[in-house]
Parts: sequence; structure tokens; C-alpha cells
Amino acid sequence: MWPPHRLAACFGTRELEVTGYLAPAWGIGGVGNGVVPSWLGEWSGLPSVLWRHPHPAEGCPAPDDCMWMFLFAPDLAKLPMTPDRWVSLTGQFNDPVALTCRATGSGPDAVTSDADAIERCREHFVVTEIRTVVAPNP
Repeated sequence: MWPPHRLAACFGTRELEVTGYLAPAWGIGGVGNGVVPSWLGEWSGLPSVLWRHPHPAEGCPAPDDCMWMFLFAPDLAKLPMTPDRWVSLTGQFNDPVALTCRATGSGPDAVTSDADAIERCREHFVVTEIRTVVAPNP
């Protein structure tokens, strides 16, 4: 939920466990940036994101309610990403697959070098496990 480059630098390749509210992205996203593998490219995250707090689709009641993080996974069939629930996710930044990322796109949002593609892929949180948890106490 910090700037992605800081998260990747801070946590390195450590496996992490994070808790949050899994819910639809509610319009967050954009066009693809031409990074392959496509599942790890920008805006190619999972259909749900990890929110700090649940909130209504029409907006955030307070600025700190709108903190969220894109999630990425190579095989959705192995992860039950059913939204609208509290979850604990296991995963990591700097996933080893990030080193295979390549730039293939063009246009204003496209990544234009393989070095930039690798850096962007390193910043993405790759989910390896998900489980439903009880909502935390406020």
C-alpha cells in the first residue's frame, strides 16, 4: 500500500503474510502496458484487490479507507479469489518470475525496455496462498 517500488525494496524476496479485505477493484486499473508474462504485467492483476477496509463501491468515506493493493497470481485455478471477505494472503514481492519479464508494448502507457519491465514486475505482490479469516477488531 506504499509506493510499490518501496515495498519491493523493503521486503526483498521474503515470503509475507498480509491481511485485508478482498473486494472488486471498483474501476481501479487501466490499459495493459505490454509486459510479458501478461499475468504479471501492469493492470493484469487479479479481478479483486486487497483493501485495507471494506467500503461501498460508490466511494470511500475517508481517505485512509481507500488504501488497496493489486494482487497477481500465475494460476487463478489454484486460488479461491471469491471477493467480499477478509483474507490472509501469503506471497512475495520480487517474485523470481519477474526476472523473465519483457517489454513488448508501445504507446503512452507502455513499458519500453526490458529493464523497466523487470522493475515493474518485481514491484507486484504475487499471491501463493489465500485463506478466509475473521474480520480484525477495529
